[in-house]
Amino acid sequence: INPPAIDLIRTELPVSINKNLGHTCNLGLLYILSALRKTDKSISTDFLDCRMSGAEYSGIALEVKKHNPDIVGIFAVTHNIISVLNLIGAIKKILPNIHINLGGPHPTLFPKQSLEYPGVDSITVGDGERSFPKLALNFKKSRDCEIKGIYCKDSGRGNFSPDLINNLDELDYPAR
Repeated sequence: INPPAIDLIRTELPVSINKNLGHTCNLGLLYILSALRKTDKSISTDFLDCRMSGAEYSGIALEVKKHNPDIVGIFAVTHNIISVLNLIGAIKKILPNIHINLGGPHPTLFPKQSLEYPGVDSITVGDGERSFPKLALNFKKSRDCEIKGIYCKDSGRGNFSPDLINNLDELDYPAR
C-alpha cells in the first residue's frame, strides 16, 4: 500500500515543496510488485495507491478486507509515519490477525523503533525486491521471518542488516 497523503509531517521547506509532498509515483513499490509477480505465479498481488484518492483510513481498510490478504506491505517515510500508523490501526481494527510489514526509508533508518509501533508485525530493512517476495513465499509454508532484510517483532534478532541490491540491472521493470 502506498498510504494516503494526509496527516503528513510538514517541514520548513518552501510552500511549493510541502504542497506536493507525497504526490509522486512510488517506483519502489512497483519494483517490489514486479518481483512478487515474477517469484511465484501462485502469489496473488494487489497494489493500492492511496496518494491521490483522498480515501479515509477506514475506507482503505475495507478495500484491504475485500482482497483478504495474508500480508500487507506498507511504504513508510518519516513525513508520512502518522498516516501509516493511522492506516495500520484501521486495518488491524477489522483484520486483527493480518500480518503487516512496514518497508521504506523510515524502517530502514529507524528499525528498532519501527518494530515497536503498534500493529507492525515485521519490517523490511533496505531493498525489498528480494526479501519481501521471500516473506510472501514463507507465508505460504511456515510463516518464517528468518530472511535477510526482514525482521519480525518477536524474532529477537537485534542486528538490523539491510538487504541491498548492488546490481540494479537484475531487477525487472516496475509493474506500472
